[in-house]
Amino acid sequence: QKVIKEHKNVDLETQIAWTYRLISTFAAIHAKKIIHGDVKGDNILLGEDGMPLLTDFGMACTTNKNGNIVPH
Repeated sequence: QKVIKEHKNVDLETQIAWTYRLISTFAAIHAKKIIHGDVKGDNILLGEDGMPLLTDFGMACTTNKNGNIVPH
């Protein structure tokens, strides 16, 4: 959140790029049947390329073939 607060005037193109990256990240982890479990601003960091990275998978769990959540 601190990074976002420091970048209050983020242009629309960057906002769209960040959103696309996060949506792509969620699609990729969900395709592997992984649920992050703790998505919040503190767990999204900006990488060296300026793009968001989803971090802290400590509460992550998976789903089995029946769609039931399997905690780890």
